[in-house]
Amino acid sequence: MQHRILIIGNGDDAAVAARAAAAVGMEALVIGEGAFPIADDRITYKDGWTLKHIEGQIGAFEAVFDTNDGEQTETVSSIIAATGADMVPCSLMNSAGDKAVSFKDLPALLNAKEYTLPMAVVFIQDADVDDGQWVSAIGIDLARQVGKMWGCDIYYLCRFIRGSHFEVENAYRMARAEGVVFIKYSKDSLAVMPLNGKTMVNFNDYTQDIAIQADIVAMSDVLKPQAQTSSLAQKLGIGVNPEGFFQYDNAYYPFTATNRRGVYVIGACKGPAGLNDVNGDAAYTALDIKIQLDDLRQAAEVIAEINPFKCSLCLTCLRFCPHGALHVSDDMPSMAVYDMACQGCGICGAVCPAEAINLADNGKRLMKEGSGQKRLKVYCCKNSAKKALDAINMVAQLPQGMELAEMPCSGSIKPEELVDDLYAGFQRILILACYSDACRHVNGNTDMRRQMKALQDTLADMGIAQDSIVVMDVAGPSPDDVLEKINSAYNAIGLEVAL
Repeated sequence: MQHRILIIGNGDDAAVAARAAAAVGMEALVIGEGAFPIADDRITYKDGWTLKHIEGQIGAFEAVFDTNDGEQTETVSSIIAATGADMVPCSLMNSAGDKAVSFKDLPALLNAKEYTLPMAVVFIQDADVDDGQWVSAIGIDLARQVGKMWGCDIYYLCRFIRGSHFEVENAYRMARAEGVVFIKYSKDSLAVMPLNGKTMVNFNDYTQDIAIQADIVAMSDVLKPQAQTSSLAQKLGIGVNPEGFFQYDNAYYPFTATNRRGVYVIGACKGPAGLNDVNGDAAYTALDIKIQLDDLRQAAEVIAEINPFKCSLCLTCLRFCPHGALHVSDDMPSMAVYDMACQGCGICGAVCPAEAINLADNGKRLMKEGSGQKRLKVYCCKNSAKKALDAINMVAQLPQGMELAEMPCSGSIKPEELVDDLYAGFQRILILACYSDACRHVNGNTDMRRQMKALQDTLADMGIAQDSIVVMDVAGPSPDDVLEKINSAYNAIGLEVAL
C-alpha cells in the first residue's frame, strides 16, 4: 500500500522531510507559500494551500485545506510540521552601533570583496537567551573562519559552550588550538556600545571587569516561533512548549513525536534543539512512520469504550483528550473513539459527566489488598509509581490495612471513586502521580490535581479533613522516594511500617 505524508512548510526543513519520505518509498504532499526547491515524481507541492483542520487518525487523516480554488480535502496517512522558525537579531544589536553583525549576516561580510582588515573580533552568544548547541556549532565555525581569513584577535564570549555532540566538542578544541580565546561572562554584566569608530564590549568574567575594543562584534541570532505556530498547533491537535515552539518538553515524546499519534514536528519549528540534526530527525521520522503504517496496530492494549445511549454529546471528552482520539460518531448521536489514536489514559472517562465512557477493563486494577482493617489506599500511576514498586517487588510484602491500585494515568481518577473509598473505611487515600512536566498523557496529572483540590474543599465543608486525600509526585526510577512517601502517609494515620 502506498503511504502518503502531508508536510506543512516550504523551507529547507520541509524539503529535508520530503526527501526523507520519498527515500523510503512514500509519497509527500507539501503545502506552503512560494517556490519549493524540489522536483520529484513522489513529491507534490501545492503553493498557496493552508490547512483548515484535520480529522481522523494515523493511517487515515482527512485534511481540509483552503486553496485558491476553494476548499479541498485530501486523505493522508501521517503529518509532519516543518514550518521553520524566525531568526531575529540579538537585542544588544540596538545599542552596538554599525560595527555589530549577526551570526546570520557574518558570512556575507566574510565574502565581501572590499573590507577593512579588523584587528579584533568579538563573538557573543547567550546574550538574550541560553542558546542551544546549534548556536555553539555555528558560532565556533564562524570564529574559525574569521581566524583563517583575517588572522586577527578573536574573543568568544559565552555563558556556556554546549558540546554534547562530538563534532561541537572537536570544533571547540580546534578553535582553542587555533587561537580563539573563549571567555565565560556574567550575563547581567554584559554591555556593548560604539566608541570612536569601534565597539566597546564590557563584561565581568566572574573574577574581574573586562573591556575589549572590537572592530567587529558578531552576535548570535535568537530563534523565535513563527506567528502561525500557535494556530497550526490547534488545528493539528498538538501542544506548544512555554517558548511557543511545537512539542512539549516531555520524555515520552522524544525526537520528533508529539502527543497525537501520526503527527510529527521536525526542524526549527520545535525550537533550538530541532536544529541540531535536521537530516537525522527527518530520516528517523520517515522510517518510523513507514514502520508504523506497514503494520498498524493500536497504541494501547486497552482503549476507551463509549456507551452511545448515555452520551449527551457535551464534547467534554473531546476537549480533555490529550491524543485527539475522540470524535463525533458518523453512525449515532454520540462520541466515538479512534482506536488507533487512543492511548488508554482514561482521562475521558474521568471527566465525562454522563459516565458514558470507560476503559475496556475499567482502567484501574487492584494490585494487592493487605489483611486487616482498611486504613490506607494508594493509587499508583503505571508510568511512575507502579514501575518503582515493581522494581522492589513491593506488592509481595504489603502491610496490614493497605491497598494498592494501579491506574493508567492519575488523570483517570474520578472524585466519586475516592468518596466511595472514604465511605468504605479508608482513613487516607494517597495518589502517587507523575511530576507535572513528566506525564505521559500531557496534562492528566495537572487536571487531576485541579479536581482533587475541588474535592478536598468540598470534604472540608462537610467536616472531613482535607488531608484524607493526599497527592504526591513521584518518578519511576526512584523506588526509595516512593517508599518514603508511602511510609509518610501510613505513619500519618498513626501506624508504623517499614517497607
